[in-house]
Amino acid sequence: WRQRLRATQARDALVELGPAFIKLGQQLSIRPDVVPPPALEVLRGLCDAVPAVPTSTALETVREDLGDVIIEGLDAHAVPVAAASLGQVYRARYEGRDVAVKVQRPNMACGVARDLYLLGNWARFVESAKAILVPRQRPYDIQLIDAFCRGAYGELDYEHEAANQRRFKDAISNGPASLRDVYVPEVRLATRRVLISDWVEGERLSQASQPTIKRLVPLGVELFCWQLLDLGFYHCDPHPGNLLVDGRGRLCVIDFGLCAEISAPARENMTKAMVHLIEGKVAALVDDAVDLDFLPDDIDRSALVPILGRVFDGARLAAKSMDGVPVQKRRKEFAAVSADLNNIFFEQPFRVPDYFALVTRALIVLEGIALSGDPSFDIFKAAYPHGLRRARELFGVE
Repeated sequence: WRQRLRATQARDALVELGPAFIKLGQQLSIRPDVVPPPALEVLRGLCDAVPAVPTSTALETVREDLGDVIIEGLDAHAVPVAAASLGQVYRARYEGRDVAVKVQRPNMACGVARDLYLLGNWARFVESAKAILVPRQRPYDIQLIDAFCRGAYGELDYEHEAANQRRFKDAISNGPASLRDVYVPEVRLATRRVLISDWVEGERLSQASQPTIKRLVPLGVELFCWQLLDLGFYHCDPHPGNLLVDGRGRLCVIDFGLCAEISAPARENMTKAMVHLIEGKVAALVDDAVDLDFLPDDIDRSALVPILGRVFDGARLAAKSMDGVPVQKRRKEFAAVSADLNNIFFEQPFRVPDYFALVTRALIVLEGIALSGDPSFDIFKAAYPHGLRRARELFGVE
């Protein structure tokens, strides 16, 4: 309970400190190698929503970046439809179309740069102290903050976000036919602090009807597996507000400020790891963890494999043992596995690669949405065919 109390206090402090620290808390909420298990749940509830700045302030940013560009409905009486830590969104009309106008909060670049500088200094201090106090643990503090800095600066550049959005839209249009019901809005205009995209008329997937959720979540799982294993370009922020359903029943993905590249070797290793995880091949999983840089090359495999083996054997995660087992029982078993793995991650010299932490976040979000519409949803059964398909393409796995 002490860890939970301290995590709650830390969460409240992060909200008070401002946008960069809120983002850091969100990053920590998906790092079981950094944060002890009781604190993960608390930090996952960290709210990204903050009060909107006055519309008059947002209009100054629009005028500075766009000059005399005419945007109907974006005036002193406009009310933002959404506000988050870095910016806020208005509904308006541009060139005869309904559009979403995303406007960055004022002075964000300076404020975030200051916060990141302070976080970097703190990380260097913590890593130096831990090298003396816990020399067995792999250093990760500076690496974590550096990765966070790259993501934060990327999110502050709306031209960069627009390029990500266009790239993703092109990839979908040239991707598998099964993804044709995925829609990415067209970018109409972008500057560093203002982004105008087509408006999506619809609702959050998480608030859709149960039949709609049941139909579209498997498509979402396929989409994110395809990004991860095939495309190598990944939308890293699929929280419920970024997954919508439009009037045509399509799955709509928005907000491309945070995306990541995944190298071909990493994609191949993740494909193997996905198959080995679901098949319960623990020794192979340890090798995969080394290949993916979860573990150092000199890890004592003879000591770690039995520990992981007991976890997976007890949970009956092997694919063959899933047949005939109620999904509620499997989910309960997997919850126990997750808790055990979180403890192992924290105690052993694990280090979660930055992109992989974001992958797990995407799958957690999708599973949470799925369960609200289909209590029998099984994330493993939904993802396994895509991992197996890719494994067959790459390695001839049967």
